[in-house]
Formats: sequence, structure tokens, C-alpha cells
Amino acid sequence: MTQQCPRLLSIICLALVAGCDNDPAGPDPAPALRTGGIVFWGNCVDGLNIYKVAVDGSDRRSLTTQPGVSVEPDWSPDGSRIAFAFGTDDGYSVTVMNADGSNKHAITTPDLDRNPTWSPDGSQIAFESRRTINSIRIGIVNVDGTGLHELPLPGFATDPDWSPDGRSLAFEANNAQGGTTIAAVGVDGQNAHFVSTTPALASDYAPSWSPDGRRIAFARYWVGDSSAIHIIDADGRNEQRLTHYSSGSDVTPAWSPDGRQIVFARSPDNTAPKLYVINTDGTGTRQLTTGSCTELHPSW
Repeated sequence: MTQQCPRLLSIICLALVAGCDNDPAGPDPAPALRTGGIVFWGNCVDGLNIYKVAVDGSDRRSLTTQPGVSVEPDWSPDGSRIAFAFGTDDGYSVTVMNADGSNKHAITTPDLDRNPTWSPDGSQIAFESRRTINSIRIGIVNVDGTGLHELPLPGFATDPDWSPDGRSLAFEANNAQGGTTIAAVGVDGQNAHFVSTTPALASDYAPSWSPDGRRIAFARYWVGDSSAIHIIDADGRNEQRLTHYSSGSDVTPAWSPDGRQIVFARSPDNTAPKLYVINTDGTGTRQLTTGSCTELHPSW
């Protein structure tokens, strides 16, 4: 299999190189269940694999090994399992393994299934599906591999993230300017609508719901420039830029289980991205990982 830059990494390579709840207050905060650290995918000398690291940057370990490509991990709500996209010559499948890397098994047949996200009750996984010709849609499958279906959304719907109340999916959608905008849709495929208002010559991507369901973090990429992490209310109000790094790109945000911090990938001065953590008020930025690997798509 010829390895290509996964889609989010391609953005870095080029640049450097709701049905939401109508109540703005959102649901009650979800409990902080996951305590197993941060998982992410790294492109290192042994290929693309899933890694885990403690929240203080210690105890880094690989959870997958070659052959094959393992990318885009997502913790299950109870922290016992990890879903990710596993690629071979036959394509990518939504794959699940235990938190220690054992019992790895595919739940979809190989296609181009990417960016899995768990439902809050752990019974289903939504993902980026290309089973419809000339389209990318959101697929949903039960964790035992049954019941696979696609939401009939117009245009392209990529990189979904399931809302904590279980009723909506945030995703990337095409916009009239030729870029992408953060959108949301009910899990029944109804009430699709834009959330962010994306400026011309920009694209919004990689949405991540806050644990309390009130806000969505995402990355905004400016054509010919860099990316920064933004936060917006789930109803589309109160957008703010969180990171202000002028000599690189900040991408693929994910919230801490308590909603107080965000982990993201930063590519300083166009070097290989590493993981960083920032408080949600914009203070306390710290580097989490070091080394020569390319690291993206963390899940906390």
C-alpha cells in the first residue's frame, strides 16, 4: 500500500508543510470517565501507528504495530476501548481495540472509512464513509458491525464528532467559498445546518464537542497561511480564537474529559507537529510530546 498523507496531515503539508440542542446552555456536564491518558497517531520510522501518552507527557507507548496504517484514534466513553481507522492495500476500516492495544478487530469491511467517533453510550460509531459514489457521507455502524447506514446529506460530510447528548453530529461541510465550514446534523440525518461562519480564503475543520455539549473546538486554516484553534458555542455564537501562534499551524483539537483543557497538534516553524495542551481560557500552553515523529489527532 502506498502511504499518503492522511487528510488532516495533507492540510499541514500544503500550508507549510445539531440538530444541535436549541438550548444554548446545553446538557448537563458529562462525567470525566476516561483516565487512560491521551491517544494519538504518530508517523515515525516504523510507520503510522496509534500511541498513548500520560497527560504529563510521560509513559509514551505504541498500541499498534505494522503492517498496516493505524490513524485517527478515539476513546470510547468509558475509556475501555479505542476506535481508529486501519488501512491496508484493501482500504481503510473502522477498527476497535482494547485500551491496551489488545483484541484489535475491524467492524466495517475495508473501504475508505476514516475518522471514527463513538456515540456517548458506546453502542455505535459514526465515521467518514465513501460508499456513495462521488460523495463523502457520515456512516453509522453498531459496534458489533451490524446496522451500517449513511446519513443522506448533500455535498461532502467529513470528520464527524458525536455530541455528548447523543442527538447530533458535528462535521465538516462544503461552503459556497470553496472551503469547509463546521456544521451539525441530527443523528437521524435531519436539521443539517452550519455552525461556524467561515471567512473567505479559510476553511474550518476537525470539530470537537466539549464534554458539556455547550461548545465546539475546531481548527481554522487560512489559505497560504497557518491554522489556529477556535472555539464556538454549539449554537454558532461567541466564536473566539484560542491559539495565537504566528510561526506554525495548530490543528486537530480535542477536549480534556473535564472540559478545562484542549490538546492539539502544533507544527512549529513548519516542522513535524507535536502535541500541546492549552487551558480553555487561552492560558498555560505547554508542549506534551517531543521527538522526530509527526503526531496528530489526539483523543483525551
